[in-house]
Amino acid sequence: MCDQLSQFVVDKYVHLKDFLDKDNCRQLTEELRRLIAEQKTVQDTQCPKSEAIHGAMVFDKLLIDLLPHFEKASGKRLYPTYSYARLYAPGEELANHTDRESCEISATLTLGFEGDVWPIYMGDDMEKTNASKIEMGVGDAVLYRGREKYHWRDVYTEGKWQAQVFLHYVDADGPCREWKFDKRPGLNLPHEEMRYRVYQDILTPEACDMLIKLYTKDAVPKEPPVIGTGTGAIDLTIRNVSRVMLPTYKDIGGRLAAVGMAANHNAWKFDITHANQAEFLIYPAGGRYQAHVDTFMAHGDDCRKLTVLAFLNDDFKGGKFFIQDGHNKHYPPQTKGTVLVFPSFLMHGVEDIEEGERCSVVCWMVGKFFK
Repeated sequence: MCDQLSQFVVDKYVHLKDFLDKDNCRQLTEELRRLIAEQKTVQDTQCPKSEAIHGAMVFDKLLIDLLPHFEKASGKRLYPTYSYARLYAPGEELANHTDRESCEISATLTLGFEGDVWPIYMGDDMEKTNASKIEMGVGDAVLYRGREKYHWRDVYTEGKWQAQVFLHYVDADGPCREWKFDKRPGLNLPHEEMRYRVYQDILTPEACDMLIKLYTKDAVPKEPPVIGTGTGAIDLTIRNVSRVMLPTYKDIGGRLAAVGMAANHNAWKFDITHANQAEFLIYPAGGRYQAHVDTFMAHGDDCRKLTVLAFLNDDFKGGKFFIQDGHNKHYPPQTKGTVLVFPSFLMHGVEDIEEGERCSVVCWMVGKFFK
């Protein structure tokens, strides 16, 4: 990962080989073909021989799902802007160009092709100075600075088709951050009725009080509030909370895992294999967690898909939990004993605690990459 970051900083691009598994690529290619067959695509203006689609749900999910990996490779905190998928046809050409503001940091992923490898080139200017030829296999990605790095493809003559998806982001702390979601209200993610599920008959007030008494003791070891970049970084302006690691399938962790499985069966029907990581969370006065997503690769191929959150108390001021869609915040029920289940790729957070202490328990349901 350090080598990838170094290359990205120096060359303004990095070739990520075997980034996405081939089975997932095949399924995404099939989904693109299905969208074409259902006439949901358009004729591409940049590549008029090709079919393309902007912001399909399956690719917007990928945009969120892969964000943490691209944050690691770029060394930047990123906001997603939009996804774009294209099925290239023979005779197509991608002219030399740079991208607009919402494509400040972009990734192109090869989902599949028939024929020979069709190279992409990266250069420094319109004269193609210092051109680098990159041969991308199925599952390869190239992460690049779209506004700075010139890129192109020569005429496509040695193949029958090529499926490509483009995932665009901006630096969350940079000059293009206003282009988050490409200045739209949000991404093409689940509708209102699919946003979350609420359960208010899982935990009694007595059970909540017992958990708080048990895990807020000084003798119970607390973990620091790392932020989800995979580096163990701590930034209290982003996340200020103490954590107690819990057994996944015992006691409260097991109860929440069972709720998550049932909710998934009734609502989303994601491909979930098991629960991963349960945590008791203590937000002090002044604590917070800025808007973020939970989706990332937890262990190996395990991707967080559903977040299961139990609210243990409501005797504090501030500290509202929210789910964010673009500029709009949604505040689900969160009284004492409420259990909330929602897709981990939804933007969410906790507002500043003004007075008191906020306690909750969270666990995640995981499985393979979204299909």
